[in-house]
Amino acid sequence: MPSLTTLLERHWNLEHVVLGSTLHQYPTRHVLAIRSDQGRFVVKVYKDEWALGLAGPFFAEIDRRLSIFDYLARKGFRRAPSLLKSKAGDRFIRTGGTMVYILEWIEGTQPLATAETWAELGRLAASLNAWTDYPHGYAIPVAGAIAELTEQAERYPFRSEFLYLVSTLGILADQPARLIHGELNPSNSVRSPDGRLSILDWDQAGTGPWVLEGGYPLITTFLSEDLTFDARSAAAFYGFWAEGHDMDAERRDIIFTAALLHALRYLEFGDPFKRWTRIQYAVAHKHELLSALDAGTSRNA
Repeated sequence: MPSLTTLLERHWNLEHVVLGSTLHQYPTRHVLAIRSDQGRFVVKVYKDEWALGLAGPFFAEIDRRLSIFDYLARKGFRRAPSLLKSKAGDRFIRTGGTMVYILEWIEGTQPLATAETWAELGRLAASLNAWTDYPHGYAIPVAGAIAELTEQAERYPFRSEFLYLVSTLGILADQPARLIHGELNPSNSVRSPDGRLSILDWDQAGTGPWVLEGGYPLITTFLSEDLTFDARSAAAFYGFWAEGHDMDAERRDIIFTAALLHALRYLEFGDPFKRWTRIQYAVAHKHELLSALDAGTSRNA
């Protein structure tokens, strides 16, 4: 396999490519910065069998996932990096057991996880979730997540309690479908020197139950593993994300169920016992967590 710099120069209209720092590195992928005569970019390199975090994806599926960048550009959404297509007009290339694609480099730094940042993420989430015409589904369908979680339950001594929570998730599949990012948080964002906040990591974005957008941060982010709830940031986010929606008791319960789906999925990516304790705490303090929706929506009423 040729060197990465040779590969990039061969397939993209880039000259004198120089590899920069590694931004992220995992067993299945790595992300690095590059410089060239044409500017700075971000290169994502995945092992074929785990491209975009999917298990054994087909070429067409990868291409569909990356089409999100073309869709956002057509919509005039300027808070995401643009995709640099290859000389042949392709969104990615595959070679030597890996797939590679290139994104625009957005100058800036990761924003602080303040209430102000979360308020802006709430605004951006609301604008994304307003779109219903993106033709490709969210990468984590509810039925698929339930199947995976049911299988994972066998690993845990709290299997019965885990499966009970999984049994409540089916209602999410029946919720209105809209474009969702699925993991909006400060670590998936960048603040440019001019103050503009942009969203990164669009690999899983797609049309799916919109409550998954709002559910994502409630337990996995606003509730820390030491069981401290950041009510101020939560209220800031939900005040803008839920604006214009009637947050009655039923809808608030569904958002909590969406939060459980994310929290249960994240169990295996950290200390499962700490994360299970967090889930138990969230269930026991459900009213307290959901009060952030009331605080946010009443403030913006």
